[in-house]
Amino acid sequence: VILGNEMGADNLKKAKVYGSYTWILTIIVSISVSILIVLLRVPFVRLYNVSDDLMSDIKLCLLVFAIFLPFKAVATVNLVGILRSGGDTLFCLFMDLSGVWLIGVPMAFIGGLYFKLPIYIVYGMVLSAEIYKTVLGYIRYKQGKWLKNLAIELTAK
Repeated sequence: VILGNEMGADNLKKAKVYGSYTWILTIIVSISVSILIVLLRVPFVRLYNVSDDLMSDIKLCLLVFAIFLPFKAVATVNLVGILRSGGDTLFCLFMDLSGVWLIGVPMAFIGGLYFKLPIYIVYGMVLSAEIYKTVLGYIRYKQGKWLKNLAIELTAK
């Protein structure tokens, strides 16, 4: 909303600064939450009455989630909050669809059904799509193609 307001007011430089702040804040918060997940995963899992095997798998899945959380958070904030605010919706659509159908689903199939890998490894393979979305999203962000005043573009038509 803040980025959209700034772009609508034709303050593109300010919107770019806010976009940078958003990236930095997302990285700091997501790494902090990841650390908390790593530290609290064992006490959290102990709250439930589950078998030792399941407890081990859940702890490993939480560890995998904590590792990929910064990528997932940054990709989500960038695609949903930054790039879409400037109307870069087709790129965001492509990233979401390609992340799921070109990486996530094939990785789940290969890891789970073909190689019969443990759930936490398959989970990590599926979440690897977030690295793809983060890297390509960062490149798109740095290109500045999302910095558009949509209010001017709409009134000009």
